[in-house]
Amino acid sequence: MKNNGEQKTTKRYRSYPLKCLMAVVLFFICFNAYAQETMQFDSEAKKLEFIRKMLAKEKYLRPSSENERLFAPHCKVMMKDLLANRNFKAIEPDVRADSVDDPRMAKWKQCEEYEFGGPLVFRSLDLRGAPPYRWYRIELDGNKENGPEDMIYYNMSSNIPGSRTEYTWVDLKNCKIKNGFNVTGASETRSDKPNAIYLNTLVYYKGNLWVVDFVDGFDFKLMRWLDRERMETCFWVLFKPE
Repeated sequence: MKNNGEQKTTKRYRSYPLKCLMAVVLFFICFNAYAQETMQFDSEAKKLEFIRKMLAKEKYLRPSSENERLFAPHCKVMMKDLLANRNFKAIEPDVRADSVDDPRMAKWKQCEEYEFGGPLVFRSLDLRGAPPYRWYRIELDGNKENGPEDMIYYNMSSNIPGSRTEYTWVDLKNCKIKNGFNVTGASETRSDKPNAIYLNTLVYYKGNLWVVDFVDGFDFKLMRWLDRERMETCFWVLFKPE
């Protein structure tokens, strides 16, 4: 018959596998949440409004450069408009999906055969980035007569070498990457602020397509393509000046 000390020791050792399992489960839950945007919204309009309110509270919001040549005057106008809730319109995706196997994402399966193509060939979606996915059908090539184009948002994944958090414009007929935006994923940990918020969204500003990239306590960017070769960025910093 076991004494009380032996019973307590046995009970303690039996609890180790359960504790290890719980630790592993907790790790993967935290990792999955951390690899994505740090907050989830059911609409991009609500997300944009949240970002606007966060910027309105920022004590250290300032242009990234004091040099006017490096910071276009219209960038300052855009920030004034954003803080005043003018001229910005959030773009809602046509599909939000937590898996590439979502039936609504079937069209993206046609690029699986191009998995081993060159750098401008779009690979299978689940080999390109992680969910949650946002699929947009919007005007991207400047030719409204041929209808909208396809843009997909996905997240950086530790399981996919070289993956980035991106919005990618894809010609799905030919599985070709046309253009896109790199944005800051939470797994990049740029901000030193505890529990920093990482968010991004697509917007129209006075009819032009821009991407919003917000890193709590670090920076805020607005980016757009001027043409296939040139990108414009309006860039503000949010941390305390030295």
